[in-house]
Amino acid sequence: MTPRWTTLAGRLLVGVCMSLAISGCSSDQPLAPLSNNLDISNYAAPPGGPVQFAARVATTDQYRQMLTFVGQPDTVVAAQNCQIVRLNNGQDTPIPFSEIHPGDSVDVNGTRQQSCYVIASRLQLCQDDTGCYDVAFSDTILTIDYANNSFTVKGRTEVIIVDSNTVIWKQIFFFRGPNGLGDGTEERDRYQSEGGKNGGRRDTTLAFSDLAVGDVVEVEANIVSPDTLLALSIKIANCGQWRPFLEFRSYLASVDLAAKTVTFTDQTWIGWVCEDAELTGLLDETLTLADFAVGDYVSVKGFATTGDTLKIRQMSKETP
Repeated sequence: MTPRWTTLAGRLLVGVCMSLAISGCSSDQPLAPLSNNLDISNYAAPPGGPVQFAARVATTDQYRQMLTFVGQPDTVVAAQNCQIVRLNNGQDTPIPFSEIHPGDSVDVNGTRQQSCYVIASRLQLCQDDTGCYDVAFSDTILTIDYANNSFTVKGRTEVIIVDSNTVIWKQIFFFRGPNGLGDGTEERDRYQSEGGKNGGRRDTTLAFSDLAVGDVVEVEANIVSPDTLLALSIKIANCGQWRPFLEFRSYLASVDLAAKTVTFTDQTWIGWVCEDAELTGLLDETLTLADFAVGDYVSVKGFATTGDTLKIRQMSKETP
C-alpha cells in the first residue's frame, strides 16, 4: 500500500511544479493555494538532499505552514514532526508555527524535494535582533579590498562589506601538556585522542586585516542591496581550526580534481580535501588527490561543517 504522505506529497509537488513553470519561483512571489482542503499535518520528510540555511522570512502561509525568505529561492514547508523553536539567551523553547512572522530570522534544516521546495524538520527562530541576520553561509574568500573594508567569496555574487560593529573571530584549540600551553593542529588531534582531557578551546577576536584570500569563513550578514551584504559576524573556519572530529572507512564514489572534493558510496558527506591534507597510499607513500580514483577503499579523518560538507584532513588508501 502506498503511504498516505507519498500520495499527498506527490499531488502537492505536481501542483508546485506547474505553478513554478507558469510564474517562476522567488521569495516575493509565493505559491498560490493548491487546495482548500490540503491537510499539511500529513506531511513527513521523505528521503532527499539535506538542506541547511539561515535567512529572514519574507512571507508566511499559516494554513499550509509555508515560508519564503529574503535572498533565498526556496519555499519551505514545516513537516508534521517539524521541531519549531525560539532561540532566546542560548536556549531553545518550543513554539507554534504561528509565531513565525515576516522579518524574523530563521535557521532551516530539512530535505529538498524539488527545485525551490524544501520540507523542514527543524526551524529555529531568533528571539530579537541580537544574533539575527538575513543570510548565513560558509565559503572561501576570493578577493579582499582592505582599503574599502570589503571582500567577495566564491559562491556569491555580492560584495560583502564590514563596519565597526562586525565581529571577526576564530576558535583556537589549546592543550596543557608537560611542556606548557600549546595550540594548533597537533594539540587539537591530541585533545581528540585523549577524549577532551587536558585541553579546551578559546575564541579570539581578529581584525579585518587578519583575513586573507583563501580563508574559509562562516558569515552572518544583512542584505543592504541586491549586490551588497553587510557582515555582522565573520568566523575564520579554515581546515586547521577545531571541528567535531569524524573518522570512517568507505569506497570513493566520485573524485573531482577541479573542486577538490570526493564523495563516498555509503556516506552522505561531500568531502572537501584541505590544501594541507595528508594523502597516503597502501605503502604509506605520499599521494596527491589525482592518485585517487572511484572505487578506491579509503580511511578518512575530517571535521564536519554546516550541511553535508566534511573538511578532510587525512585520507589513506587501504585494503578492504
